[in-house]
Amino acid sequence: MSEKKYSPSMYEKDLALLDVVDIKFLEISSKLNYEEIEGTTDLSSKIDAKIANNVSMELDGDSKSFAGIDTYWVKGTVADKDIIEIKIQIAVICKSSKTLSEHFFEIFEKHSLKHFTYPYLRQIIQDLTMKMGFPPLVLPLWRRPKKSRKKSETGRLPKKNKAGSKKL
Repeated sequence: MSEKKYSPSMYEKDLALLDVVDIKFLEISSKLNYEEIEGTTDLSSKIDAKIANNVSMELDGDSKSFAGIDTYWVKGTVADKDIIEIKIQIAVICKSSKTLSEHFFEIFEKHSLKHFTYPYLRQIIQDLTMKMGFPPLVLPLWRRPKKSRKKSETGRLPKKNKAGSKKL
């Protein structure tokens, strides 16, 4: 007997049963690379951002409660110098009235979790860059990417290949 396909309407029904219990900041860290800005008196230059991301899910035994953990690494560059490094880890704690399937978690991790975490990321990045003495770094509104970018196992941001696309 074949398994019934998990359709978009099934996902919507399961998502409607979901309650967000809490959103917690597990880590916020920032570093200003003084050696890269030494001798520079004008800190009003536009900062370019490179963002990497990793998502993990922590499930309770009954698959009715879980935490989606979204970790972001942001590097701010001015004149091709990495001057700012920020790491933010946000947990979205949820529960449901029904046991959720593996298919639900796969879709939630890839497509829905960012709707909860990305607005917080944007606000924190703006606030931290201003407190470091720079104009606020305003991240664009989040749109679901065609491919999720993840941090490589070396702990570094993905590099651009010759065609200009990013690779891990």
